[in-house]
Amino acid sequence: MHELLASHPFFDGLDQVELVGLETEIEELPADVEVIHAGARADSMRFLLSGRIALTFGGALPQSPFETIGSGDVLGVSWVRPEPVWEFTARTLLPTRCVRVDADSLRAAIGRSSDLRLHLMERLNEVLLERLHAVRLQHLDLYRNPYERH
Repeated sequence: MHELLASHPFFDGLDQVELVGLETEIEELPADVEVIHAGARADSMRFLLSGRIALTFGGALPQSPFETIGSGDVLGVSWVRPEPVWEFTARTLLPTRCVRVDADSLRAAIGRSSDLRLHLMERLNEVLLERLHAVRLQHLDLYRNPYERH
């Protein structure tokens, strides 16, 4: 299992031994399944191997996706927060296969390894910036003036 996780693009450049001890499982998710729900406890991180997942805001906000993710992407970065709660809802668009990693085991592993902690924080920053960019583009599209000439 750790070899499969180590082959994910998120872990490029990291020694596989750093991943030993992580609690992992393979998930085979059918299409149209809610994977995470906004407001629920963030208890894991998923590394997508195949399929497609739509990310939407929860609650009263519009439910149109602000981003779709697929093979090579990650789902679930909210576990890093002091009070880990999912910030959005994620639903499979296609059958999806991923490696699910328990958040508590991730916290323990980064406590033991400064290399893993640095790698994770650098990669998580990249993911967060990509998501921020996706939300900005969605925002521009929602609020643009349709009568404005380009």
